[in-house]
Amino acid sequence: MIHFFTKISNNPVNLEFNKELEKIGVDYRCFGALIPFEYRSRVLYLLIWYPKMAYHAFRLAVKSLILSKPHPTTVVHETDVDVLVFSFVRLFLPWKKPKIVYLTFIFTRRSSPLYQKLRIMYYRFVLSRCVKIICHSENEIALYAETFPSIADRFEFLPLGMNVGGWRNISIDPIADDLKSRRLRVLSVGRSGRDYPTLAAAVAGEEFDVTVVCDSGEALRGLRETDTIKILRDCYDADYFAQLRSCDVMVVPLAVENISQGQMVVVQAMAYGKPIVVTRTPTICHYLVDGVEALMVPLGDASALRAALRRLRDDPDLYQRLRWAAREGYVKRHSLAVYTKHLVAAIEKISA
Repeated sequence: MIHFFTKISNNPVNLEFNKELEKIGVDYRCFGALIPFEYRSRVLYLLIWYPKMAYHAFRLAVKSLILSKPHPTTVVHETDVDVLVFSFVRLFLPWKKPKIVYLTFIFTRRSSPLYQKLRIMYYRFVLSRCVKIICHSENEIALYAETFPSIADRFEFLPLGMNVGGWRNISIDPIADDLKSRRLRVLSVGRSGRDYPTLAAAVAGEEFDVTVVCDSGEALRGLRETDTIKILRDCYDADYFAQLRSCDVMVVPLAVENISQGQMVVVQAMAYGKPIVVTRTPTICHYLVDGVEALMVPLGDASALRAALRRLRDDPDLYQRLRWAAREGYVKRHSLAVYTKHLVAAIEKISA
């Protein structure tokens, strides 16, 4: 019996993930709590979001580990808070204790040596509670094995996949108008590892309308609103997908190369059949084929980014080819159906 947990619904019974699990025929239960993941600083994260997560994790731990019958053999979590709380509750169980799988683990390095050392100590403690740690970047496996050598064999790469709401209703037929006849609508999204100053430099003086969706003051540092750049700091869920639906191009400017960043936005854009311009990193190369499913540009290269946007505006055949290839790539590699199969297979290997 595998127990899964979600933070997007108090009643996860009708979620698409459940339907995919049922198709596979796996023995499972899914528990949920609706916790809006909205914060603008690490202080707010520690003072508000972290305690809120701990409270909900304890409630779910009681439901899953104690009240639920039959008891789970494996529990799957997506945050360090859940892992800590469940491992604590698990100590008091008089029956066989379930194994813990940590899903979507990302460890970002800090500039302060002391802070970095403390974080390594903290995550070493957290991860030692887990039998499997799933990462969404293959190059991170070696990095984490070096950072956490005592548990190096517990890290596993699994390409990110998800159900992107409404993607089946998004047409990828050729667009009706000529992009050169109007201002190109550019969308850029995300708070972690973003390089928005390079995006701003790339679009300066161009006939582009740029919308940046980001609620982090730190991530937005160096970017200011102009006549052509609009920043949406409170744009979530349906509002965000409305922006994705209406944009012409998704730009993902990344500032880091050695950790997982940008995959979620990339997968969402692929599902909606949006042409993507993205910084070339080892992680992104696991998700997109350059020149086929997206246009990749070097790290921090505003000129290359500007040139890629101009190519998409001026070459309708290229624009349409990228749309078709991105959608096909989503369906074949990153859809929820494919991801669920891979995830269940990885979990089942634990007890094989």
